[in-house]
Amino acid sequence: MTGSAKTHFKRAMIASWSALRFPERFNARARTFASDDSGAMVVLALFFFVIMLAAAGLGIDTMRHEMQRTHIQATLDSAVLAGAGAPAGATKEDIKDIVEDYFDAAGLQEYLHEIDPDKDIDAGINSKRVTASASMTMNTLLMKLSGVDTLNAGGGSTAAIASPKMEIVLALDVSGSMAGTRLTKMKEAAKEFVSDVLNKSDEGSTTISIVPYSWNVTPTQEIFDALSVDQQHGYSTCLDFADDEFNSSSIDPNRAYAQTIFTSIYGDFGEVGNGNVEYGSSSAYNRSCFTDDYFRILPYASTYAPLEAKIESLKAAGSTSADMGMKWASALIDPAFRPVVTELQKDRTGTDSDGNAITYNIVNPDINDLPALYTTGQVRKIIILMGDGANDWSYHLNDPNDLIDPDVPKHHTWDDYRGPNSNLYHVRYNPKEFERAKLVDRFDNVLEYSNSESKCGDDEYEWEYNSRRRRWEQVHVGTWECDYTRGSEELTGYYIYTPLKYQDYYEPEDNRYYSNLDDLYPFIIEQTRLSWEQAWGLMSPDYYRQKSGDSTPDDQFARYSSGSISPSDKDDRMSSICAATKAKDNVLIFTIAFEMGDQSSAAGKLRSCASEVGYHYDANTVNIKQAFGSIAANVQKLRLTQ
Repeated sequence: MTGSAKTHFKRAMIASWSALRFPERFNARARTFASDDSGAMVVLALFFFVIMLAAAGLGIDTMRHEMQRTHIQATLDSAVLAGAGAPAGATKEDIKDIVEDYFDAAGLQEYLHEIDPDKDIDAGINSKRVTASASMTMNTLLMKLSGVDTLNAGGGSTAAIASPKMEIVLALDVSGSMAGTRLTKMKEAAKEFVSDVLNKSDEGSTTISIVPYSWNVTPTQEIFDALSVDQQHGYSTCLDFADDEFNSSSIDPNRAYAQTIFTSIYGDFGEVGNGNVEYGSSSAYNRSCFTDDYFRILPYASTYAPLEAKIESLKAAGSTSADMGMKWASALIDPAFRPVVTELQKDRTGTDSDGNAITYNIVNPDINDLPALYTTGQVRKIIILMGDGANDWSYHLNDPNDLIDPDVPKHHTWDDYRGPNSNLYHVRYNPKEFERAKLVDRFDNVLEYSNSESKCGDDEYEWEYNSRRRRWEQVHVGTWECDYTRGSEELTGYYIYTPLKYQDYYEPEDNRYYSNLDDLYPFIIEQTRLSWEQAWGLMSPDYYRQKSGDSTPDDQFARYSSGSISPSDKDDRMSSICAATKAKDNVLIFTIAFEMGDQSSAAGKLRSCASEVGYHYDANTVNIKQAFGSIAANVQKLRLTQ
């Protein structure tokens, strides 16, 4: 009450007392009390003190509660984030242990609610999701004055980390110029790259393919079988592509691509591809398609061991065809290749080194949607194209009838050395067995018999004295003829026939040649005319020229010839395939010009293929590891910025 209010109150009380007719002395004291204002502020102060005390208690306990809640929430956030970021290969139990360790370290383990790995933790191929909650009951200090004895502090947290899937292809130049130190240093750098990338990837979230290229690219037999190839021979698996095929980043499994003619610029009959592949003058080095395992594509490896083995096995031969390397690299990340991957993921049976039956897959069947659609979120497609020189000539035969192009109906309007009806025949026959030789005169009278075959076909002469001419002269007596019988053993062989002349018949069993096919015809059981594609796998165009006198295919197949593919053609095709691939979403191309030195034009073509200027590297044997390492760092950065 205010002082004025108190005065009025007192006077009213005195009036009431006066009405009761108290003695006058009481009335006088009452009037004094009514006019006394001392002590009014004490009452008010006590009132405010109680209010302030209650407010202070509420603030202190609220602050204590918020500090505990914040501490628990911060620990929850850190714990689930650490769990979601667990290393590749971590199990649900491993992730649970990580979360619990965080609470142990913070001294809050008693407040963490039980984590159910099946419900609270989701560990996918390229993502993890972790949920956890915690709570505690806190006794109040001053809020008890208001009847609040405890407060509950707690919270929940969920962390989800989705690292993008990575589809990586290393297109590596293994042409002859890579031999020696270059190849050794490149192997070291490439192995370090795949190790670094895979170690920072969840199992199955990253696939790495290796595409070795030189004159051509060799798909595995399994990839070849999964494609709709216009197969003409069984010697190799390389494919030919028409120029316009390089405008597309895909290789269509349903398109009947042409098969590369398999032969070499050197090699006698049956020796195509023989010799040391690393020796520049051998038939093996100069093949149109390398069939050795170390030249084959390694598709979609998701573990380190096969990648290490593949890279270590690489050898150098042939000349550079970066257009082919890029074509196959882009095809391996294009979703059109999915049917091929499905085939590669199927169970296959075989035997191990001990001869035991095993079941295996070419590609891990647990990896889904490979290659992913370009529009799929959380997917990165990366190509690393490394070359050590300019594109070079490749051996080829003229294709005047456009047999390489699947869209052109097959015809042979113009002469070519492709398709059916070559000049090489395969024969099955009985060997000739000599029975006896006989000397027959011009009246078919047998004059003499011999057991020697050496006289067969020889003319026999005798010396007679010509009395009229008075001199000795040779007189033809007769000709030695041989009788033959067929042997019981069947043999096989080949012979070349051309309109130019009959030529040697080659019998692989004993390396004998017969210059006159008429001598063999009576003994032929069966003969088959081979296609040119089948013939070239058995003989080089050079051998055919030597034996037939026909130099046309040899002239076409030689370097710098009309049939071979020129560097400028390859440059144009490389430019086309790079542009087509860069136009796709979520594709990045890194390029490395390795030891190119003053080949600025060739390095520039690689630089033009890269997605960005900063994605191209000029490297040498000293810093090739840094180039691959920088790309690996870029790959990891791309993963973290998703």
